[in-house]
Amino acid sequence: MNVRSEILGVNRQDMYEIPIEVLREASVNALMHRDYSITGTQVSVEVFDDRVEIVNPGGLPKGLSVRDLGTVSSRRNELVSDLFFRLHKELAFKLAELEAARRSRRTDPKHLRSHPPAHDTAGATEKEDLPR
Repeated sequence: MNVRSEILGVNRQDMYEIPIEVLREASVNALMHRDYSITGTQVSVEVFDDRVEIVNPGGLPKGLSVRDLGTVSSRRNELVSDLFFRLHKELAFKLAELEAARRSRRTDPKHLRSHPPAHDTAGATEKEDLPR
């Protein structure tokens, strides 16, 4: 998969041939719609020079035909779908919070100590120590 970079001021932004959001959506869909009754298999992601293939074992849910794809929504795994829906809403809220803090350029040391970067939870021991 090809990647190019753009320089924006002092920052570099990588631009993938296939946007990361598209790959994430396809991967989440494969996990949400997987037929978990088939054991000994897994969702696989294969990256080639000219394409990415996400392979999901199993077929279409009962009552859904190839002709229905894109017109009918069917959730095979209600609990998994609900979990991803909740995670998406929580992530969107956290990202909005971070963006608002960045825009206001908050530099309050107390705020910075109690809100470590979202990816850094190594030293977190209590709920208050986790990123908000």
